[in-house]
Amino acid sequence: MCSRGTRCVTLDYAGEFHLDIVPCIRRENAWGDVSFHVCNKNENVEEKTDPEGYTTWLKDKNRIAGNNNLVKVIRLLKFLRNIKQTFCE
Repeated sequence: MCSRGTRCVTLDYAGEFHLDIVPCIRRENAWGDVSFHVCNKNENVEEKTDPEGYTTWLKDKNRIAGNNNLVKVIRLLKFLRNIKQTFCE
């Protein structure tokens, strides 16, 4: 099964597995600076994104939390939201 989100396409597989695919445009200007953009289907605009910056930010916050606790909490929240469906009761 396949469905469209605001910025991604979701492939739903049998069982409890899905894959979100986000098409990304890589742009390089005349000075060699690289930027990444994703399309927002609902607004019909391109949005600049910084996947490397986000990864760096998340790793830093996870290091501050210690013992990989931030990643564990994120996984728990996603489990409650997706599987148990008890997160917003």
